[in-house]
Amino acid sequence: MRTLTVLLFFVLLSGCSSTPPSKFYSLPGANTASVSVSDGLGLRIGPFSFPDYLRRPNIVTRLTTGMIDVAEFERWAGSLENDFLRVLGSHLGAALATGRMSTYPADLRFEPDYIVTGEVVTFDGSLSGEVTLDVHWVVGTAKHDEVRIARRSVIRESVGGAKYSALVEAHTRAVERLSAEIEAELRRLKPGL
Repeated sequence: MRTLTVLLFFVLLSGCSSTPPSKFYSLPGANTASVSVSDGLGLRIGPFSFPDYLRRPNIVTRLTTGMIDVAEFERWAGSLENDFLRVLGSHLGAALATGRMSTYPADLRFEPDYIVTGEVVTFDGSLSGEVTLDVHWVVGTAKHDEVRIARRSVIRESVGGAKYSALVEAHTRAVERLSAEIEAELRRLKPGL
């Protein structure tokens, strides 16, 4: 009887200590209308380099200036780097109404007019705090490999709550704002877009 009681205790204990399921998040892109690939400005987005601490499937939050937290069960569905490029590209493509747009490393077999590359210095935030996107970016020409625009953007977006879904929404808004900054510079560079 004692053995049966001990066995039952361990079975119940193992049922109580199950790990929670992982949750997966992705940055949503822009809703885009269908545009012919032959239409519009030729644009290639990427590569953008990311710091090593963000090159992981786990969502990273900032606890203090020098301390981060790596969430065990809150993860990116793919990678933050690829989501960043995809969302940046989809918003720029929609804003500029171009079908001639690709994101690194995709090659759609067209010669772009401009290539947007950069270095992400920081792209993290805190729950119930804010997300910070600090990025150096360059717009260059594909044919002559010359830099036409070089900027640094520091974008802060408030996180609307203590949930990871609110943090991911703030990440998305930060990329949308970066897209708007790049779009404005491209329109200055090429009036009539």
